[in-house]
Amino acid sequence: MSWKAVLIAACLAAGIQGCTIGDATRVLFRGMPDRLIPEKRNISLTIHGGPKLNAKFEGDVARPLRLCIYLHKHEDWNPPMDLSAPCAEQDSRVSKAQKVTLLADRVAYITESMPYGDAYWITVTGDFSDQGGNGKGILKVYSPADLNSCHWLNIDRNQIQEVKKNSAGNQPTCK
Repeated sequence: MSWKAVLIAACLAAGIQGCTIGDATRVLFRGMPDRLIPEKRNISLTIHGGPKLNAKFEGDVARPLRLCIYLHKHEDWNPPMDLSAPCAEQDSRVSKAQKVTLLADRVAYITESMPYGDAYWITVTGDFSDQGGNGKGILKVYSPADLNSCHWLNIDRNQIQEVKKNSAGNQPTCK
């Protein structure tokens, strides 16, 4: 097999993979480049406030909701038990803490740039007028170490729920 045939085969293979002919010839003559590992990655969170956000009873009108969003590396970390207290910014195990006020039928977008290669947990707490039962006002979501991640949350009444990507209906997008 001649070198021209090898070059043509490499170009065809590269073309199939989405590379240009220039990329294929560079790989042939210079070898594969070292993988560039980014320093940062993004964690995006889209939070939708439902029509009955923070409504205590069936006939109540929606109320604004104060949220605390924590980024931390330890799955076993828990936010302060008093969800009406200020967000716990002084905790050494919390990498970032952010306050957000969410309104009914509105969307909040949060994007944080975090170190590549570090897995994080996102804990969202809400200061609901009716806390409900058994931790419905708290949600933990895992963000893998080496990927940009995009999470969608829906909050209605006194419940915070993650919206899975295969859920039916309109789905918000991360920015």
